[in-house]
Amino acid sequence: MSEQTESKETAIKGKFVSYKDGVLKVSVLDDGGAVRKEYEWKVTEEIKVVSHIRGAAKEGTARDAFQLWESGANITVRLIDSKVTFVELGKKNSPDRIPEKSADRIQEKSPDRVPEKPADKTSQTAKTQWGRFVSFKAGLLTVKSNTDELLETRISENTKILVWDDAENIYKPAPSAVILAEIKDGTWVVINVADKDFTLRIGARKGSTTGSLVSFKDGRLLMLGKDLGEKFTKKYGNNLHFNKFRNDVPAYESVDGGEYKLIGTANKVLSDVKEGTVLIVHGEGDDNITFVRIGVPKK
Repeated sequence: MSEQTESKETAIKGKFVSYKDGVLKVSVLDDGGAVRKEYEWKVTEEIKVVSHIRGAAKEGTARDAFQLWESGANITVRLIDSKVTFVELGKKNSPDRIPEKSADRIQEKSPDRVPEKPADKTSQTAKTQWGRFVSFKAGLLTVKSNTDELLETRISENTKILVWDDAENIYKPAPSAVILAEIKDGTWVVINVADKDFTLRIGARKGSTTGSLVSFKDGRLLMLGKDLGEKFTKKYGNNLHFNKFRNDVPAYESVDGGEYKLIGTANKVLSDVKEGTVLIVHGEGDDNITFVRIGVPKK
């Protein structure tokens, strides 16, 4: 008699990125909330999806439900043995994340669902944003996203501000007037949104991820991670999907075990790197890749 293995059920929470050609992409905070990585699963059009719209949970299928949501929506993906069985979009008590520019499509699919009112230009839109610090003037914080878009957020006295402390390895509260006057250009900043409350996180833990290259296509890196830890691999596996790097992320290479030397930017050189080559991706915070190393020098 063959031995039967018990099926393993897991639930992964993150942010909806996209659903295209049967592939669901989700952005997830890992490493204690310091690194945001992207994962993807094959999801058939008939998979059950529950959407929280206007305070009510409405069931549907992937074929229709994913068209009603914009990137950045809260999402929970339930899996059995790494196979997606159920998806939940939005939260019971959180604002809707319906696309502002898809009113015609929403009305065609479901007339009772109305898009959100566009946010005022001088205030934060209703979703989490991140980027590098540009300026803080007259109460308006400006950061530059990885796509070089300038994002503006009105900072009030009630905005909670947390600053990363390298020594204690935690975020610590800080007075807004002091920290925003001293923040350096290019510092990584994350603006978290929960209903109408903003939390501004300044700085992040520095870290690196080592693995072997699988592919680099359409500006996206896929590699097999090494030394990820048993807890991580049981939940996500070894496949690491990265969001597109900024165009200015430098790449260094060790040729024949020699010292690392700058060879260009990651987006331009990684497509020529052979499959299986060791990569070390360095970052500082969600999606903030600072540089990439190719190969390993001899000790």
